[in-house]
Amino acid sequence: MPSVTRQRVLLALLSALSIYTGIKVTYYAVQAPPKTEFDRFAARTLQELRAVFGLTPQGRWVPSVHETAEELEHFLFVLLRIFKDLVERTLGRALFMLIFSMTAPLVTYATLESVKVRAHFLMNAAIVTLILLTGQVICVGAALPIFYVPIVAFVRGSRPMAVFPEPGFAKGALKVMKYTSLVTGPSVVLSSLVPTTHFSWVYINLVFQFFPLVYLLLAVYMMVSTDYVPVSSHRVAQEYRSNGKRDAIIYWASLGLMVRVGFDYAHSGSIALSDSEILILWDMLGVALTLVYMFALDVIADPAPTGVLRNNLHEASAGDWVAGTLNTLGSCLVWGPGATMAEYFARREDRVAAFHSGQLQHKSQ
Repeated sequence: MPSVTRQRVLLALLSALSIYTGIKVTYYAVQAPPKTEFDRFAARTLQELRAVFGLTPQGRWVPSVHETAEELEHFLFVLLRIFKDLVERTLGRALFMLIFSMTAPLVTYATLESVKVRAHFLMNAAIVTLILLTGQVICVGAALPIFYVPIVAFVRGSRPMAVFPEPGFAKGALKVMKYTSLVTGPSVVLSSLVPTTHFSWVYINLVFQFFPLVYLLLAVYMMVSTDYVPVSSHRVAQEYRSNGKRDAIIYWASLGLMVRVGFDYAHSGSIALSDSEILILWDMLGVALTLVYMFALDVIADPAPTGVLRNNLHEASAGDWVAGTLNTLGSCLVWGPGATMAEYFARREDRVAAFHSGQLQHKSQ
């Protein structure tokens, strides 16, 4: 078995690789030339951008005459213009829904971990909110590998005695999470389905741009809650599986749109990618690699290091690895990478349920 030091070194190396991945993703998605369309959007005045969405050109969302406030509002409208460009075409809508289905289990993981009774302070909902807001600017496929993967790696390395996943959250957290779900999913789906020419689209997408703020409710809950009795890890697994069904449906919807793209390609013989579509493809690569890095974290950190006495509840033989890899590839094709990852997280929770339940019973005696 590896030593604690070796385990931490491997986690540090994985974190470095993850950060490098995120930096590359945001560079190629947002900055690498040529970005003709992005440059054109950025060159427009705030008044011109507001007019694109049918808003009063001289109006303002940020009621301030300060130059910085106008620059921030201009930047926001550039983001809205990029997303408008993305979802105006079938391919863009398909890619947008596909990346959402892939990102959703990572967001679910981050939020569920943030409210667990033994949650590390670095994994609290306020930090998750900041990371996801950053992702709206530099791509979520960059923000997660740059910030969240190293945080999880640090927490795993700093708690070699703990059996992961750690015990669940109090029942009250479930109610708060239901409120957060009313903002996140609908804003993404409606941004894809509502025509960009409809007056409501700009407001729907505005909600999407700031949806991470809703997770501050979880941070507030953790500050005021006095309930420290966790639900069963089986109950946590149910949350993953419930969300995984949603991820599979969105994945299938994206494939349906891809079929239409295929017909268009067969008819025209070529499809020119817009800057926004290229952005989302790089973003998707970053999310896909984040899924791999999260799995690699478990592979490195799950084995109990030499000299550490704790249960190793996630052991796997060589045969298990081969079968698991094949099953995973098949599941990704049928159910989608997001739903597959959600099921992976759920099975890990199921695996530790009896152990954590026994620990709690022993402490109460």
